[in-house]
Amino acid sequence: ELDKLLQAKKDASADPAAYITWAKDVKRVLKSAEEAELKAREAPWFKMDLDGRRKQLEDLGLLTLPAHVLVRSQWGLTEADTAQLEAAMELGPQQGLLQLVFRASIDDFACDKFKALYKSGKPSLCVIYLENGFIFGGYTSVGWNFSGKFRPVPKAFLFRLSDGSSRRLIILRQHQNEHRATGSNSTTIAWGGNQDLWVSFDKAKCDASDSNLGNTYKCPDGADPQTFLAGSHTKWIFQDIEVYQVL
Repeated sequence: ELDKLLQAKKDASADPAAYITWAKDVKRVLKSAEEAELKAREAPWFKMDLDGRRKQLEDLGLLTLPAHVLVRSQWGLTEADTAQLEAAMELGPQQGLLQLVFRASIDDFACDKFKALYKSGKPSLCVIYLENGFIFGGYTSVGWNFSGKFRPVPKAFLFRLSDGSSRRLIILRQHQNEHRATGSNSTTIAWGGNQDLWVSFDKAKCDASDSNLGNTYKCPDGADPQTFLAGSHTKWIFQDIEVYQVL
C-alpha cells in the first residue's frame, strides 16, 4: 500500500487537483492501520508513525500535505474558515504545505524531542487537543529559538478551532505588548508575556500549561480571558499536541 501511495503522490504532484484524491487514499490506508493497531478512538489520520516509521513516512511525503487539505479533512473547517487560516499564515489559496514534525502522543511530552525534530526555524503551527473537546493553538512566523526570552513577531497569532461542541475558527490578534509576542525555553513555548498561552512539554508539569488572554492577544469581547481558549484556565487534560512546520 505504501508503494502505491508513493506512486500516487508522484502522479498527483503533476496535477494539484489530484491531491484531493491522493489525500483520500492516504486517509483510507492510515485509518485502516489505526483501526487494526489501536482499536481505540479515531485518531488524526497521520498517526501511522505509531510503530516508529516516521523516517519512512517522511521519505514518502505522507507527513506533508497541502494546508487546505489538512484543514478541511482533519479539523473539519468550512471553506471560508480554511481560507481565513491560510490568509492569516500568508499562504496563497491552496498553495501552502504543512509538515507534521512533532506529536506529543508519539514523541512524548518532551521538549528535547520537539527541538530535535523541529530544526529549521521555519514558521510553525501548534495545535492542542484537550479531552473536553477544545482544539486551539498558535502560529509563529519566525520559529522557536528556545532562548528563554520573548520577542516581537508581528505575524504571530492565537486561534481556537473548537469549543467542544462546534467547529469554528476564531483568530486572536495582537493588540498590545507586541514585543512579547512569542517566547520559548528548554521546556515551554508561549504566546504573550503574561501567558496568553503557555504550553509545557515537561511531562511531569504539562498540566500546569495555562491561558490568560489579554496581555498581548485580544480576547473576544464579553469572553472570559482565562477560559476562552481551553474551557478552563489550567489543569488541562491533553489528548495531543501537534506541531506543523509551514513550508
